[in-house]
Amino acid sequence: MACAECVTRGLLLRELAARIDRAVDRGAGSRARDLLALSDAELGRAMGVEREPDPEPAAVAELDQLLAAQGCEAVCAHDPDWPEAFARLGPAAPRALFVRGRRELLEAVGTIPVVTIVG
Repeated sequence: MACAECVTRGLLLRELAARIDRAVDRGAGSRARDLLALSDAELGRAMGVEREPDPEPAAVAELDQLLAAQGCEAVCAHDPDWPEAFARLGPAAPRALFVRGRRELLEAVGTIPVVTIVG
């Protein structure tokens, strides 16, 4: 399981996804990569959320249980299996990946062609 800090970022992105989508659609200067490079607090403010993003520990535990029930897991930037290729993304790099399948394939990210489908 990924650390709580990295999973919290995933929960924040889930909460703000529609707002980020609308902001990115507005055009120049609002690219998703620029937004994703912001800290949690900065991203929340940029998306019009004034409270400090801090999901309850129960939300992190609930996500862990949901992932496990589906045969999935979260892997974060602090994990030894974290793909080094994400370092090229700088501050916009994901903090956690929600994955299912052969974890050892993470080693290949950045070394072979990869397709990602989100949604």
